Amino acid sequence: VATSERPPEKVMQTAVVGTLGELTYRLNLNGFPGDGWAFSYFAEIEESVVPETRKFKLFIPGLPDVSKATVDVGENAPGKLRLYQPGYYNVSLPFVLSFAFRKTNDSSRGPILNAFEIYKYVEIEPGSPDALAMASLASRYTSLGDWANEGGDPCWPSPWSWVRCSSEPQLRVVSINLSGKNLTGGVPPELVALSFLAEM
Repeated sequence: VATSERPPEKVMQTAVVGTLGELTYRLNLNGFPGDGWAFSYFAEIEESVVPETRKFKLFIPGLPDVSKATVDVGENAPGKLRLYQPGYYNVSLPFVLSFAFRKTNDSSRGPILNAFEIYKYVEIEPGSPDALAMASLASRYTSLGDWANEGGDPCWPSPWSWVRCSSEPQLRVVSINLSGKNLTGGVPPELVALSFLAEM
């Protein structure tokens, strides 16, 4: 399946079909209420001998702005196993999410759903209070080699190749190895911010 979100091909070969005109769901979203990312995946899983239409709308009680315009699977993903993936990159969702896909009056078939994904955006906090100072220090030397471009937190989940960190009670930079890095100039001011630095 070649799309921007790349759902597993096997998942797209199966589907739930609302033969009575509706698919309804009620989910408890752990970690919500909050902002998240939500996408649905629709694809016909069998060829239609007679020309038929599959049109439906998303209904979410209390969130009318999120309810999408009509989904027309035949128009947006014509043919068997062709994918249509509407969704939201940033949407506020409650802890208990109830929603339904409902067939439109001009549709000959009920709604179809192959898969959906919902993720909550979480703020990633650095593992080490020294992260900002170390990022600033490394940014001074990005042109000198890969060692200064390792990125992320200097201590977590694993320390940078030229850094050693304490483990208790909080991740702190205790040693940096700058030998053989061809550095010139004065002592970088960022070193003052590394209060647990014991060895250089």
